[in-house]
Amino acid sequence: MVQVASWLFTLNEIDLVSLTPIVNTDLYEDHGEWEITESSATVVKRVLSGYTMPAVKFSIQLKRKYSYYLLNMLLPVIVLATMAPFVFILPVESGEKNGFALTILLSLSVVMTIVSDNIPPTSTNVCILSVYLLVTFIICSVETVVTVITCRFHELHNKDYIMGARCQKTAKLLAKVTRYRRRPKIGDETIAQSVVVQVDNPA
Repeated sequence: MVQVASWLFTLNEIDLVSLTPIVNTDLYEDHGEWEITESSATVVKRVLSGYTMPAVKFSIQLKRKYSYYLLNMLLPVIVLATMAPFVFILPVESGEKNGFALTILLSLSVVMTIVSDNIPPTSTNVCILSVYLLVTFIICSVETVVTVITCRFHELHNKDYIMGARCQKTAKLLAKVTRYRRRPKIGDETIAQSVVVQVDNPA
């Protein structure tokens, strides 16, 4: 909103009027980031020290073109957030669980840096994209910590260490959170099939 007013002459000496109810956009050139959706031009009056001053108020409503932010910020964050839970599917024997989780975490930190550079530094209105990035970053950080703990438990199991009661409770809790289900081995499947056959044919 812009107001054009006279500070030296009163309404009796000079009068400001608008010939059209909207802002003239004949010389307007299209902008790559903003789009004019609505405009208005109205005559108003301002009072200064008891004197009425003429003024014209021009209002312009702008709409941001979101294609740049959608392709360069929002979609990469959504893809990274979708890929992050797949760290629990990756087997520990591959040796890439921690590297995968840290790569996602570092990628999100880079995207957060790019977004913070393109957002005005203000605390009045918080950007929804910044909040979404922060929540996603916290979730990926928790996933990284859980992955490290899972690898640690797997290493203790390979070294034939017996976990205490607290470690076992923590492992069961992590198994419930990650919905872990241990698959039966090939030898276990053959044994189970033989047991079923013996039960069906007791003779």
